[in-house]
Amino acid sequence: MNNKIFVLILIIILITALLFAVKNGTYQINPGPCTNCGNCVSHCPNDAIYYNTHIWNYQINQDLCDGCGNCVAWCPRDAIYFIPPQYIYGDVDGDENVSSYDAALTLQYSAGIISDWTEEQITSGDVNGDGNVSSYDAALILQYSAGIIDEFPVEGGK
Repeated sequence: MNNKIFVLILIIILITALLFAVKNGTYQINPGPCTNCGNCVSHCPNDAIYYNTHIWNYQINQDLCDGCGNCVAWCPRDAIYFIPPQYIYGDVDGDENVSSYDAALTLQYSAGIISDWTEEQITSGDVNGDGNVSSYDAALILQYSAGIIDEFPVEGGK
C-alpha cells in the first residue's frame, strides 16, 4: 500500500477515534464498610450499580461503569475504591482495550503532535519492541484492533 494512502487512512481513523470517550478505570464496592444505603445507586448516571442477592451487597457492573466517580462522592462510608486499568501492549489510552483510537494516539505521538506520554504509554505503544514509538507501531496496533494480527512482535509475534 502506498505510504501516503496509509497515512491518510490513519488520519481518518484518528479523526473518527477522537469522537469516542476514553475509559480511565472503574470502581468497586468493598462490602465490609458498605451499609447498603443505596446513595451510590441513585447517583450513578449509567445504572452500573446493582444489588447482588447472593452476597447481600451492592456491586458495580464493570462493563457499564465509565469511571465517573459519582458513587465515591456520595458514599458516606468510603466503601468504594478505584480500579486502575490493566497494562496491555497497544493499549495506550488505558481503557483495557486495543482499538483504532490507540493506533491514532500512537500515530499522533510518533508525529510529535502529542508529547506528554507517560513511560507506561511509551512502553505500551512500542509494540514492535525497537525502543521507539513510530508510525509502524501505530500500523501494528491498527492491524491488531482489526483482527489482522493476533500478537505484537514484542510479544513474540511476527
